[in-house]
Amino acid sequence: MLRLILTAVLIILAILLFSLVIRRMMGVRQRKWFSDDYINERHRKLEWRVRMGFVVILILDAVILFATGAVEDPPWYLEIWWLVFVSVAVFDLLRAYMEYRFVDDRKAMTATLLETIFDVVLLIGAITTGFYGSI
Repeated sequence: MLRLILTAVLIILAILLFSLVIRRMMGVRQRKWFSDDYINERHRKLEWRVRMGFVVILILDAVILFATGAVEDPPWYLEIWWLVFVSVAVFDLLRAYMEYRFVDDRKAMTATLLETIFDVVLLIGAITTGFYGSI
């Protein structure tokens, strides 16, 4: 259990460090984690719609799992970690699109896309290897 927690902390630190380094190298403003950091009002509205859509998907997922009795061994596409992972990737891609459309500095979009690719590769690696052998 301690090894799993340490691995999760190292993954989070790697994501934060990559973000810090790539944004500093590109001269782009550092984003805040877990804040209302929207490009504009349209971005805020779209992100909230996507967020509510994922809440509905999570509720439907729970209903399907309980209705089919697959709670103990659900298919991979109905597992919570997969749905959360997809939602995070969708939020980052939405942000990159909004930066492409409404921000003059293309470096912001490039930094967001690089962060998203790094995060996806790191997390897919963690999930497929059992958090790098911790599980």
